Amino acid sequence: MLRELITLLNGGQPPRPDEIPDLSGRALAVAAVLGLVLLLVGVVLFLPVVQSLGYLAVVATPSLVWWTGIGLLVLVVGVAVGGARATTAGVTLGLGIVVVMGLFVGPVVGGIYAHEHTADAMQANVQTVDTLPNSSKAHTRVLPRQVGDKYAQSSMQFPQYRTTESDITYTNDTYTWSYGLAPDNPMVAWLGTQHGAVYVDMEQSEKRVSVRETEFTHGVGQVFTDSFGYRTNLDRLDVNHQPDTRFVFEQDGEAYLAQSYVTHEWQFKLFPLPQLYAVPHFGGVQVVDQDGSIRDIPAKKVASVDLLNGQSVYPYSLVRYKVNSMKYKQGALNKWFWKEGVLEMADLPADGNDWPVTVPTESDDSPELTHYVATEPTGSGSGVYEVWTFDGQTGAAAIKRYDDAQIGPQKATKFIRQHKDVARLNNVEAVEPVPVVRGDTLYWQVKVIPDSSNGLTYTGFVNANSGKTILVSKTNKVRAFVTGSDVNITDRNETDSGGSGTSVRLVVTDGEGTVVRRSNVTVPVNGSVNINVSNSGEKTVRPNG
Repeated sequence: MLRELITLLNGGQPPRPDEIPDLSGRALAVAAVLGLVLLLVGVVLFLPVVQSLGYLAVVATPSLVWWTGIGLLVLVVGVAVGGARATTAGVTLGLGIVVVMGLFVGPVVGGIYAHEHTADAMQANVQTVDTLPNSSKAHTRVLPRQVGDKYAQSSMQFPQYRTTESDITYTNDTYTWSYGLAPDNPMVAWLGTQHGAVYVDMEQSEKRVSVRETEFTHGVGQVFTDSFGYRTNLDRLDVNHQPDTRFVFEQDGEAYLAQSYVTHEWQFKLFPLPQLYAVPHFGGVQVVDQDGSIRDIPAKKVASVDLLNGQSVYPYSLVRYKVNSMKYKQGALNKWFWKEGVLEMADLPADGNDWPVTVPTESDDSPELTHYVATEPTGSGSGVYEVWTFDGQTGAAAIKRYDDAQIGPQKATKFIRQHKDVARLNNVEAVEPVPVVRGDTLYWQVKVIPDSSNGLTYTGFVNANSGKTILVSKTNKVRAFVTGSDVNITDRNETDSGGSGTSVRLVVTDGEGTVVRRSNVTVPVNGSVNINVSNSGEKTVRPNG
């Protein structure tokens, strides 16, 4: 290429050999510099991704470091012994150790060691209780996430922004589904900021939405060095950040973004394979205010910080990790082959939910959230025998064991779906079973919502021991049941049955599909129903039968 260029410049006269400069070394140097510059630019612009991958590869998986060190040692010994054959053998063996042990065998064995270590720690520290934490009498989880999502999206009046994933937050003395208002196009993400947040009251079935236009200097949805992820990762390069715990909340008129992080402690085990492994722990919480200032709160101080009062900050991934680790309490071989005493997390309906399920619980001094995980024998689906709880701030674990199998969340959802008042409705679904505890009794609270997710039609409660179901429709009755003041609430199977006729449930919605009124009408035997809808004209609907 260079020869042809010189020929062209010489008017077609080919150059002599001494006229062609040797640029091989210079070209390599230039390429190396350009490559280094591009690498640095990539690291700077995509720091959250680079930091996360680097942490997982080096800190969370120390087997890679361990076996790389051993491989290099073998390589050095091979070179030191001397001779081409010895050097070649040392290089081959060293690289083989790094690839096979460092990338494949080591991480698997290290993962087993970490699970066994965590299982031993759980058995030593977990508290066995006779009664699960009772549901809060002051704060009740009423509105399902799907309906909250719909309410938040329908309240959006900012076309350049979108709502982020929701989480439970304690805002202005009420538990809400909170959503960030993040940029929804590249230019706004680059040049703009997070525009605030949307809060949907989860303690009411009615639509109560608060849109707060509070700008964040470093918010969710922004890109490059302005983003929340960039700033929090840069602030703590030595931790594993947990985006699934990220939430936005308000206190005393000020808005904040918070996100938890996990640290790993290195341990060493000699047998059967000597190597390092890493055990995860709750590290703390980063709280970012509107001007971008970051406050790093260690895990041990979280419960004493007023700013986080009532919030759930203990990482969901750590709850799942600890419960899953209990499969290894009798060793990996038992977990794989004999499965004696091996439990797994109970199945949840396929509506986007996952363990743990977080609910407000009774507390002596302040609002409190508790993570629940129900477990059942592996592969049996025979029912729940254990329920684990984790404090939403400290992660303190407790377990309630049952002698007899309790009904699990998926079966409870099926019971509500088959309830006669629900089964005769079209275009509805039963979703989001959450635990409710009154005294010594565990219930599953299941919501019945329209397929459009516009509103809450019914709330059902299933006794996990007896299977008895209770169906209510109003917020005050939901709260009455949860708080134990439900003297007038009875099973609708009992109150609506009889031979006097057919009970018709009328549900009136507005233009957005939000339920504005409900009423029951009993139609005499052989009677009929006429529904007159008046708008610009009058229309009579006559159902068949």
